[in-house]
Amino acid sequence: MAVSNNRLDTEPQNEYARSVTVWNDSGGVGKTTVSVNVAAALGRNNRDVLAIDLDPQAGGLTHHSGFESVLSRPKYKMRDVLLNQSRSLNEIVLPGSEFGLDFDVLPAHEDLSEFDTDIDNNIGPRDNPLRILRQGIAEAGFPMNYDVIIIDAPATRGKLVENAICATRNVIIPTEVSPKGVASVEGLYSYVSDRQRKLRRSTNDESVNLSVIAVVPNNGAKNGSFANTEKKALKKLQRNYKNDIVPFHIPSRQILSDSWGERKTLYEFIEDDTVRKLRKNEQILPKMFEMLGIVVEKGTVKTIQEYKGNLPNYTLEAEQ
Repeated sequence: MAVSNNRLDTEPQNEYARSVTVWNDSGGVGKTTVSVNVAAALGRNNRDVLAIDLDPQAGGLTHHSGFESVLSRPKYKMRDVLLNQSRSLNEIVLPGSEFGLDFDVLPAHEDLSEFDTDIDNNIGPRDNPLRILRQGIAEAGFPMNYDVIIIDAPATRGKLVENAICATRNVIIPTEVSPKGVASVEGLYSYVSDRQRKLRRSTNDESVNLSVIAVVPNNGAKNGSFANTEKKALKKLQRNYKNDIVPFHIPSRQILSDSWGERKTLYEFIEDDTVRKLRKNEQILPKMFEMLGIVVEKGTVKTIQEYKGNLPNYTLEAEQ
């Protein structure tokens, strides 16, 4: 693969690609949709992207990318590779260029459901159980071969999610715009903060930082507008997490549902002449995922301010 010349100038570029875990412990908030489409947006912008699926359940990134058969194939047992130091994650990477994708895929496998039990039973590398995935990524040479690494984490808490967060150091939280969604975000920040303390203790390194770099209010507004309950929830999110809230807006989820049904990224769906065209209120969505790509690359929401001028009028109603 060709390594892009536009390498990031923010730490830790010398030893690690810009990497992020997309996570929420609630299901149905758009983790895989965000992961797949941000990976595609970056890949189409000449970045070398690796999307890692850690969800052992069917219906995730592996399935959406067209590789559902590997979920049960012995060759792709990611847990075995992670816990066997004689093997490399390189062995199970699926090169996107061979399958018409804009990014490579490290597919999930159903055996990942046993990862937490293995760690509790002291199976596998034991120098630091929080760093097993990070070590595997480093030993496979992914930081040198990819500009961006995106992990689609399962909607749980536990050793697998801990490893994802400790591997990437950066977290994006998609959330529904609702009182329940707002309440959950605070708990997710606390969880990441607790993992940071745990990782610092286990490595005896107080310089290790784990960060929530973005909160993505990932809801479809009905008829282009938010209901009053959603407006109140969005205002609270913006008040409590204003530096991390991405001005992400989905005027309609229909196009995402349609592209999901076709098992295509949004960009593939748009360019496929055999499926429907974007409706007027959907034309903003490709730009939304491009904007999230910038957040992933730069590691902060602040960097997208200049990008706003290239977007249609997407200001969320709660900001008015």
